[in-house]
Amino acid sequence: MSDLRFRCLVDNDFCDIAPFEPYIEKGSSDMGLALIAFDESELDTVKSLLNETQLEGSDGYLYTLLQGSVEKKGKMPHSVMKAYRYYKRYKKKQNRAAAHIERELSHNGDGIRKVSGGRFSAYKYTDQENKMCFPFRLRASKDKNEPLFVLLHGAGAMGSDNLKQLFDNLPLYKQLMKTDCNILLPQAPFGSNRGEAMQNYIKSIKRLADKLPIDFDRKRIYIIGTSFGGCCVWQLIYLFPEYFAAAGAEPVDFRIYFVYTFAQKAALTRRQTTMASNFEFYSPTRVIFGKGTEQRVGALVREYGGTRVLIVYGGKSAVRSGVLDRAEKSLAEAGISSWTLGGVVPNPHLDKVYEGIRIGKENSIDFLLAVGGGSVIDTAKAIAYGLAEPEKDVWELYEHTRTARKCLPVASILTIAAAGSETSNSSVITRVDTHQKRAYNDDISRPKFALMDPELTKTLPDYQTESGCADIMMHTMERYFTNGGNMELTDALAEGLLRTVMKNAVILHTDPANYEARAEVMWAGSLSHNGLTGCGIASGDFMSHKLEHEMGGMFDVTHGAGLAALWPSWARYVYKDCLPRFVRFARNVMGVTTDGTDEEIALKGIEAMVDFYHSIGMPASFHELGIDPTDAQIDEMARRCLEACGSALGSAKKLSLDDMIAIYRAANH
Repeated sequence: MSDLRFRCLVDNDFCDIAPFEPYIEKGSSDMGLALIAFDESELDTVKSLLNETQLEGSDGYLYTLLQGSVEKKGKMPHSVMKAYRYYKRYKKKQNRAAAHIERELSHNGDGIRKVSGGRFSAYKYTDQENKMCFPFRLRASKDKNEPLFVLLHGAGAMGSDNLKQLFDNLPLYKQLMKTDCNILLPQAPFGSNRGEAMQNYIKSIKRLADKLPIDFDRKRIYIIGTSFGGCCVWQLIYLFPEYFAAAGAEPVDFRIYFVYTFAQKAALTRRQTTMASNFEFYSPTRVIFGKGTEQRVGALVREYGGTRVLIVYGGKSAVRSGVLDRAEKSLAEAGISSWTLGGVVPNPHLDKVYEGIRIGKENSIDFLLAVGGGSVIDTAKAIAYGLAEPEKDVWELYEHTRTARKCLPVASILTIAAAGSETSNSSVITRVDTHQKRAYNDDISRPKFALMDPELTKTLPDYQTESGCADIMMHTMERYFTNGGNMELTDALAEGLLRTVMKNAVILHTDPANYEARAEVMWAGSLSHNGLTGCGIASGDFMSHKLEHEMGGMFDVTHGAGLAALWPSWARYVYKDCLPRFVRFARNVMGVTTDGTDEEIALKGIEAMVDFYHSIGMPASFHELGIDPTDAQIDEMARRCLEACGSALGSAKKLSLDDMIAIYRAANH
């Protein structure tokens, strides 16, 4: 800033020096700031802003011009008066531009209008939502699916002639012209550097990119800007962090300095205050909750069109408890034929799915009823996929080599609170011969209804109950620990769910017959995995699940316990890359109240979770889980995990093969 003589603040908005450079007195050594306010009410605001900046130049000469009158502090250079007159003319241009925009908005709806052709075709874009109308030029690539470069000009190129922004980016687009790519050059109208107008322009650029009449690679959108354009770039990547593959910005004035600083802080916090991501919430499962609800199963199956039902269950507990007999009796009373398939085990096997498909084909089954927990429900879902498309191998879905087009209706009588499969779109199946444990998610498999009686879970062993609690919590934690957008309400729901499960898991550890505690945990299990705690979240992490799937496939461990054994090592490995979320988790979920650095607080939260796992009899390492994998086995699990993910994956931190190996080894103690 050594060559700077004066900066200009017009209507509370810092303006680039370029428009009035000719008016600067040569040879002046003063550093100062010219304030040009068109409204006296603005003076307190702009003066306060100056006091807050503490930037070079703010302690020099200060000149304030108000509608022709002058308040002097120090010697008044003639250049300032000339700058003032210049900006009065500039203000008139802004007013004319605003009137033009009003006319455009009143006559045209949303959309793009082509004005002329050429190498850079000229268009005009009208955005009713953001009250913006501005020209842009577009150069389309020859080939489809090429990247899009968005070039944003400086303040001196504002206007409506649709040519200035070309020259503003001349060096850059000359380079881009050497390759086949799409180039978008939007031109900001006069006044777009003012507060709300800039925000509207920024949002409209994103909406325009969504509507461009070209085919381009939406995973390769690059945005570049200088000066005013640099300010827009910083705000765009802050507002829409997942939209742009890369960005470049050159901030050169005070106003942009503020935005630049703001964006830097946002980057340091991994953009944890970004706006919520778009989302769809779909949870069609009808939940019937309370004592004795399983007795309604016959009427409900008939209501949903079932006539020939395959009942899928696990071990002898379904028989001993009488729930299987009650289900068969209810179906019979409703005039519905039924067949049974028992023997489903934890980490359910593909062979059992094939057996169910065979029985279903032989008996023209048209409805699947799962009596049990997550493993039983997942098996029923897989059988339903296989019977709906009998000519195809159902394992192809879990290998992700094809997508399901059909699925028979599924319902459940829940006897274990854990997986949340009773309301989710997910199922996980293990292929024993290859030790592959794979998940497949599809909304068409969401159960038609779920009968949930907490009484049915009272006979569960403590280890199974607490493993279920660990699984429930992890379904929400996988969505919580993210560097994507978030919603305050979703965060509050997630944190409340986690605290509720922890409280009641401790109760059930000493009082397993407590109905209220079982009811709380059972309902939490459904809410944790039906998508509710992920609403507004850009992308969940789910790497703890991915890592555990390979461990479960190789060692056949209880899923929830495996997650508990793995999570502390994962958390210690990634927390620095997702620090704000771990700090919030420590404060709002684990109740960490002590002071310290963010890193110290995050680590205290992780250790508090380890203490919680131990308090309910859950492991926090492989040794406590009862397994001792060799280095070769760890390498094999990591390789399989990377293969299942397709590439490095994760939201808290993207994990490479080496990262996965490091986490497994850290847990192996």
